[in-house]
Amino acid sequence: VSQSRYQAWNNLAKMAKGDFLCFISDDHELASGSLRDLCVPDTVTCPSGGNVGFHNYWGGMFCIPRNIYEKYGLYDMEFNEGIHYMDEDLFKRYSENGVTMKRIKDVVVRHEHPGSTLAKSENFNDRVQLNRDIYERKWNGYKVA
Repeated sequence: VSQSRYQAWNNLAKMAKGDFLCFISDDHELASGSLRDLCVPDTVTCPSGGNVGFHNYWGGMFCIPRNIYEKYGLYDMEFNEGIHYMDEDLFKRYSENGVTMKRIKDVVVRHEHPGSTLAKSENFNDRVQLNRDIYERKWNGYKVA
């Protein structure tokens, strides 16, 4: 049984030993800057570039200080059977708890074909709606644009 990227990242976060946890999807490429530039104390960061404007970018590549991960966790696996809204849920939880989130302009990432693989997945629309329903229920009817 294969695990989702989100479950894999949850498992990796549990095993990690460093002060910062940096995540990058396999379809993203660091174009300029350094991962070290994403390591900002008490701040969840992401690079510029990628699919900014398409998906608010945070989910494709981001860095979390260990203390924030230990306090607020990573992905809620209730969303695991669906598609989308897992990143929105994670970053809404951080935002609701006052966690500082910042885009680092000196770090740029490329993401050539955002969403192209997911759109081909089985029952795509049903799986998107499944997670949308979970998200809206969890956040008391809060709608995602």
